[in-house]
Amino acid sequence: MPAGVGINKMDTLAISDFNKVDLKNMPQDVAELYNLRISDLNERQKGILDDALSSVKTFNTVKQLLTISQRLNPEQLEAVFHNHKTSGPLLIFACAGSGKTTALTYRIIYLILSGVNPQNILALTFTVKAAEEMRSRIKRFFISVKEGIAEEQYLAISDQISKMWVGTFHSICLKILKEESPTDDGRTWLNAERVGIPAGFKILENPYKVLKPCFDLEFASDPNVKYDDVAMKIEHWKNELINVENLKKRATKEEQKIVPVYERYQNTLKQQGLIDFNDMMMLVVDLFDRFPTVLSWYQRRFKFILVDEYQDTNYAQYTLCKKLVGKSQNLFVVGDDDQSIYGWRGADIRNILFFEKDYPNCTNIKLVKNYRSTATIITAANEVFKKSKPKHLVKTIEPIKRKNDGSLEFGDAITVYKAKDEIDEMNFCVFEMEQLKQKNPFMQWNDFAILYRVHEQSKIAKKILESRKIPYIIYNPHFWQRKEVQDICSYIKVLSFYIKLHKKVFEEPMPMIAIEGSSLEGDIKRLYYLPPVSFSAIENEIMSHILHPYKLFTDGKVLEDMLRRLTDENSKKKFLKLFEIFLDIADSDPQMSLSDAIGYILEKGGYLDLYQKGAFQTEQGKESVRFALAVKEEAADFERVRAGNLPLYEKIDMFIESISMRGKSTEQSALKTVNDYVNVMSLHAAKGLEFNTVFFIGLEENIIPIKHFSEEKISKKEKENRLDEERRLFYVGLTRAKERLFLTYADTRKWYGKTQQFEPSQFLNCLPGKLLDKGSFAVGFWEKFKYFLVKMFR
Repeated sequence: MPAGVGINKMDTLAISDFNKVDLKNMPQDVAELYNLRISDLNERQKGILDDALSSVKTFNTVKQLLTISQRLNPEQLEAVFHNHKTSGPLLIFACAGSGKTTALTYRIIYLILSGVNPQNILALTFTVKAAEEMRSRIKRFFISVKEGIAEEQYLAISDQISKMWVGTFHSICLKILKEESPTDDGRTWLNAERVGIPAGFKILENPYKVLKPCFDLEFASDPNVKYDDVAMKIEHWKNELINVENLKKRATKEEQKIVPVYERYQNTLKQQGLIDFNDMMMLVVDLFDRFPTVLSWYQRRFKFILVDEYQDTNYAQYTLCKKLVGKSQNLFVVGDDDQSIYGWRGADIRNILFFEKDYPNCTNIKLVKNYRSTATIITAANEVFKKSKPKHLVKTIEPIKRKNDGSLEFGDAITVYKAKDEIDEMNFCVFEMEQLKQKNPFMQWNDFAILYRVHEQSKIAKKILESRKIPYIIYNPHFWQRKEVQDICSYIKVLSFYIKLHKKVFEEPMPMIAIEGSSLEGDIKRLYYLPPVSFSAIENEIMSHILHPYKLFTDGKVLEDMLRRLTDENSKKKFLKLFEIFLDIADSDPQMSLSDAIGYILEKGGYLDLYQKGAFQTEQGKESVRFALAVKEEAADFERVRAGNLPLYEKIDMFIESISMRGKSTEQSALKTVNDYVNVMSLHAAKGLEFNTVFFIGLEENIIPIKHFSEEKISKKEKENRLDEERRLFYVGLTRAKERLFLTYADTRKWYGKTQQFEPSQFLNCLPGKLLDKGSFAVGFWEKFKYFLVKMFR
């Protein structure tokens, strides 16, 4: 159904209205729950709870809300049951480990239970994984209370939750562009076409392929202008909503040189029916500016807007939120200025610090109770900003973890190890991991994380872990662009096309013009090189004569001609094997799940065998298998949350779109949750995660805080801003640890091929000595002897 149709149905889908409950006449079991809940609330918090309970229509719902409230601390309760009408927009400052995701999720659940249609809720996140996890938690809650809800009401809510707008800023903008919205004369019009983008537009998967030729035309002979600098500048302009025309009016003398590249790049995208990742928000903001009725339509649609990680919003994201909220008070944002670490990609910490200026009647709540870490780790984290922030902005985290006797769990001291070099540093980390596993049989490898500032540091971690035969996974910042991921995407995109042909999904006549020259043809050609086909160079030369590869699937004559050209019988069998696999899956659809389909292709087609046999049976081959299986796990997670009962080809199309969203962000694969490997990752990748034991390596000046090559060219203020962001990154590293924290630095380090001397990071100076313990290999003689025996005979 076009988006423009059904605008009047939004409100009718909500739970039907009838008299609200009278709290003075609560049934006994509800009254007992109520009295238990209010025992630790102050009068204001009790009033907030009473207000929320009075807004619902049955005592059964009151009971569900009370059950929710028992899972919240008093401050979380204030947030979850916040009343926008009386208290305005809500800003939550949520410290590390304080349960912000819990607050966000239960806020949405409360809105639904109080009668808000899920389709009137917009929840914006920074990662696809966060969005899917939030939707999954909401679904699980309603499944858990299913017996207490009328069947018809439960089915309506369940259906609406699956359609609820929960996603990243970019995925939401893409969805808006692909929708239709009402025109003044009562018809509907595709939003993309309103802003000059064709209906069948595609997302540019690799900007380099289009931008680099534009750059070369202008600067190929100028060694002083770097491609990366120009690409970052164009990305920055888009994040600031500066289009080519605006830039021409305001560009500096230096920027004027880059304007032709930006203009040529945008024209090329338009000619090819493409948009890049950063165009999405620019186009939607432009849509809202040029068509006020469209903006008004979305404002009426999204009656409640929730934003996660608000401190990481850039100007475009901030502007989008401001426009959608409009004059409404129903804005609920969560963030932590102490964890703002994305300034390098346009995030502006002022968005959260100036929230009260943007919304003068807002309410501010601080979540400071930490449920993650020991008191020792929290005490150390509290020291990080004491001397660098104004006192009124410093938040003090409160430790919550308790021992069985009720006293605070201080846990182990923080271990600080001074290493001779990076090899000694990593050997110390491995030694401590093995010691901990020996002492704690229930510990697994994925209880450990090695965190670093710069990806260069992962090389030595990889080398030492491999030499010790310790399973590990390096969280690649470009996971979704890895060859294995792209291979699987090609398999399933062609599979989707095949199933649509098999099921006759395409309208007649089939839109071949849209297929010719599209990425689908590139995906088909990619399969020539992959199992089970794996054509030789000669065979690929034969295949190059096929002008449009998609016709191998649509035109029997083209397929017969190709098979006739392949004189080797084995070559024919290999190609027909691919058809056989696709046919097996198509015949199983819709019973076959997306992850099973991927698994069937990998196993039956021999893709995994490629990396598990012969020359590929190396650490690199094993890593490729791990990543391929990780995509299968991601597909299973995606299907569970987003696409349970859809036909397989629709699941594939949605999954591919999801990957395109992830691939353009800094988001990682969630391998941590499905495999027993030591987690090796950057500090940026670790944000939002937690681990039993953390090894924070490379705590040296010029590494953290990092020394940028461009620092000589920037102002004193910008240097201060960069140092502040590095301090926040240090804080993020400390607060990932639940039980144990190891901090390491080296006297010398091989750094980008050159051995250099380093000084300890200035950030170590803020940690009180009483919380620290000096690390060493100086364990008992027999333990040390056993350790080296194990090392020798592995």
